[in-house]
Amino acid sequence: MSGYKYTALNFDDMDDDGPSTSSAGNNQNSDNNFQDILFKQQQIIKDQDEDLDLVSKSMGHLKNMSYKIHEELEEQNIMLDELGTDMERVDTKLDGVMKKMAKLTNLDDDKRQCKMILILSILLFFLVIVLIMA
Repeated sequence: MSGYKYTALNFDDMDDDGPSTSSAGNNQNSDNNFQDILFKQQQIIKDQDEDLDLVSKSMGHLKNMSYKIHEELEEQNIMLDELGTDMERVDTKLDGVMKKMAKLTNLDDDKRQCKMILILSILLFFLVIVLIMA
């Protein structure tokens, strides 16, 4: 931002009808002061316009960035929805497997226990033979 300060017009040298005409030097001095003040005001306005242009460009960049962020968030939202759907499907499959495991390990009656012992014994026998031959 610019470092200019506004200055008040000096109305001490003016009559009710305008600048005093008491002396030509005083009138010339008043005109120079008025020109200086007018130049400073124009310079301040020019600096403010330049600053506003910079702010406008920055706002444009922020707008573009916000659109890109919005697009990225939309894409990630879709990916998260797909992930949620996949997680639900896997959870359903896992529940089915867990129920089957519970059913398999639930050996309440003697018949099931004997079958399981026989199957595991045969499996152990084959594994020992494979180890010996290898």
